[in-house]
Amino acid sequence: MAVTITVLKKTRGEVAIKAWGSAGSAVVSLATDLLTSDQKVQGTPTVNIIGVNFYGVAETVIHIKRGTDTIMSWQGGGDNHFTGALGFVDTINNTTDITVEISGGEGQTYFSLRKASGYVSSSEEEIFGSHDDPTKYGE
Repeated sequence: MAVTITVLKKTRGEVAIKAWGSAGSAVVSLATDLLTSDQKVQGTPTVNIIGVNFYGVAETVIHIKRGTDTIMSWQGGGDNHFTGALGFVDTINNTTDITVEISGGEGQTYFSLRKASGYVSSSEEEIFGSHDDPTKYGE
């Protein structure tokens, strides 16, 4: 079964992704897959990995790549976790797309991403007069 990517939750600041399958790879594009309906890319999208959960049978091997670099790997049955609760996030190659490779058996990975920069609102704010200027009157 090919690897499939599904966006589970998407907000202006964070995205939850599921990847599953047993043989192959799939790519999460920072420039398109993570946009909400009211966002656009401005500059270089920068996205940090703030959490990952891996699950699979004993033979499963899962690699998370940013560009050509493998930044996380997991092998074996059961589950494994990485969370930003330890006070850090994974910022390695955080301006490159994310590739998930699964081999050896059925596996799933869930990961949480934080948009650090490069995403802006695609809707324009309306200004009706000087009273709408937050630099003069606050927000």
